[in-house]
This record gives sequence, C-alpha cells and structure tokens, in this order.
Amino acid sequence: MAIHIQPLQGWHVVAHFPQVSPVAIHIQPLWGWHVGAHFPQVAPVAIHIQPLQGWHVVAHFPQVAPGAIHIQPLQGWHVVAHFPQVAPVAIHIQPLQGWYFTIYRLVNKIRLSA
Repeated sequence: MAIHIQPLQGWHVVAHFPQVSPVAIHIQPLWGWHVGAHFPQVAPVAIHIQPLQGWHVVAHFPQVAPGAIHIQPLQGWHVVAHFPQVAPVAIHIQPLQGWYFTIYRLVNKIRLSA
C-alpha cells in the first residue's frame, strides 16, 4: 500500500509494495525503486500528491517554495517543512489520525526536478 517516489532523471511514481508499512509514503532519492510512469509536466519546484481516487501527481503551484513537498488530503493543501536533523537521503511522510506529515531533507546535491 505504500507509494515510493524516486527523483532520478525526474520523479517516478512506482508500484505498491506490500512489504512496506501500509500507512507510510516513502520517497527515495537515487537508491531504491525505479519503476513506473514519468510525469514531465510536474514543475521542478514542487511535487504534489493527491490521495483521491487513488494517488495522482497533480499540478504545481508557483507560489510554493522550491523543494517543498505538498500532500493534499480531502481537507485541502498542507505545506510540510524540512527537518535537517534527520537522515538527508530519504523523505518519509506518514499519515497519523488523518494526515500528519514529516519530511526529511534531501541530500544537497539532489534537487527536485522533473
């Protein structure tokens, strides 16, 4: 049930992997999964994921700060912050009692790009 997204030659939404916690969304840079459709229309400043009728990468918003990850549950948009104290090579977003987001900072060399 988890969704993995890998920023390698653009962002790729990959298949569900049952061995991963069903309540977690994992975004893995450079290492890990690299399967699925590419979405070149997603702007390099943000990635948006919408959990409605399945998971979809949706249009970006130019007012969003570069490098931000945005998740839209049914209640609208929520911007999550970077936490530099945690591991820099992965982003982990986990819903808890609705949607609660934690984001890990990417490695400095890795940029969110389509």
